[in-house]
Amino acid sequence: MFKRQFLIIFTRFNPFHIHNIRAVSMNMTCRERFNIWRESISSFEFDSGPFYFTVNNTPEGEKQKRYSYPGRLMNENIMLSCTGFKYGNETKPRKDHPNFARNLLLNHSLHIELQETFKDCCLLKTLSYALDEGQNSLEYFEKGFALTFEGGHGESRQKIEKDFQRIVTKYEQSHYFRYVYQCHRMVKQLVTTSGQVEDEGIVIPLREQPKCHPAYLSGETNSVFHTYERAKEVLIECTDSAEIQGLVRETMATASQYIDEDDGVEKYQEQRKHPFIVVEGLDATGKSTLVENLALELNASAMRSPPNCIRERRSKFDALPEMIRRAYYTLGNHILTSEVVEKCATRAVVMDRFWHSTAAYAIATDTACGDKTVLPPEGHWVYNWPKDLIKPTAVIFLTVTEAIRDQRLNQRNEIKTQEEKALSASKLFRERLLESYRRMKNPACIEIDASSSKEEVLQAVKKKLKELEII
Repeated sequence: MFKRQFLIIFTRFNPFHIHNIRAVSMNMTCRERFNIWRESISSFEFDSGPFYFTVNNTPEGEKQKRYSYPGRLMNENIMLSCTGFKYGNETKPRKDHPNFARNLLLNHSLHIELQETFKDCCLLKTLSYALDEGQNSLEYFEKGFALTFEGGHGESRQKIEKDFQRIVTKYEQSHYFRYVYQCHRMVKQLVTTSGQVEDEGIVIPLREQPKCHPAYLSGETNSVFHTYERAKEVLIECTDSAEIQGLVRETMATASQYIDEDDGVEKYQEQRKHPFIVVEGLDATGKSTLVENLALELNASAMRSPPNCIRERRSKFDALPEMIRRAYYTLGNHILTSEVVEKCATRAVVMDRFWHSTAAYAIATDTACGDKTVLPPEGHWVYNWPKDLIKPTAVIFLTVTEAIRDQRLNQRNEIKTQEEKALSASKLFRERLLESYRRMKNPACIEIDASSSKEEVLQAVKKKLKELEII
């Protein structure tokens, strides 16, 4: 008797996705629909790293071939997986596609409902993508979630699947996938919402991990913004969502009072007369303390991002999907530009966080799992400074050991933010985040060990700035 493990997947189709349009066509058979996923590469993003695979029929001569799968897939578990956010080259998310924000928000709501419904289960992230014929750009891309738990008796499995089908129906799904482990191979089945199996194929592990995380094969499928225009477009799309349109409209109205889109960044760079120094680092590394002390030492202006004019809305945006959240932080960075230039006319400016942190946290979150090897490679365009944002004279990056950082967090006696919880919970997330900072270019980060006293850290930073002839 062989062991069986079930993985159930369902997909929500999006109206601006070319493959989705094909899939929901009344004339398309379920087999044709399944062939769409045969063309793709998929991944289950376990904490230790992603498991990439394709799905195909097994050649006649390889019917007895055994494949190597992660242990969790081979044990007697049940996994339920669903997909939400989608993107396609011919239907890129733009302001003329108002369903884009709805897509992001539905995917976010789906994640929350899965967490609340299956509290005793482990929720993973998933993705699936396909390249065009030239293998140079994305043809489509989708992100979702996978649920894994001990299967128990048949009745338990049936109840879980029934609850899952209820959610499938609620989120307008037409089908889901079930993965069955049998005879040393994983079989992927296309299942209708009524429970009928329409097609199946063999899960074949990829021999090599992709050289670049799929989210960074396109400028549209990740949460790093290299232009104000793209961030604005994402937020404009959100004004079509009744859930958050008030929040977004208020924030954009505030931003319009500070951002002059007619002035190029070159003009701002020329107007700056004194140094613009940014201090970056993880929470509890001493950023705010250094900003305050360095500003006093240099008779400089101390600033922070996001700016005060939109800062009160920060917690609300932090509760939204990552792409919308980072669009908000990008807006904040651009709001600060005119104030930085104005202050730099008479004195230096020391800023608590700026674009590097906005981008680094987005990269670490988008890549979802694994160590630094899953990040976009060094030299990738994502690490380059935006062309339309004022560039700092220097970026100081403070680092401490995790033991010291934890100690400082505990001494604060404050409620941890979402980012602080993620940092404390996952060593691999911290590794991806730190490495993302270190791969930033033009300007690169100047790393300073902040484990010592406040005065020693201040002196170390001043010494480095003098060596670089910045002060």
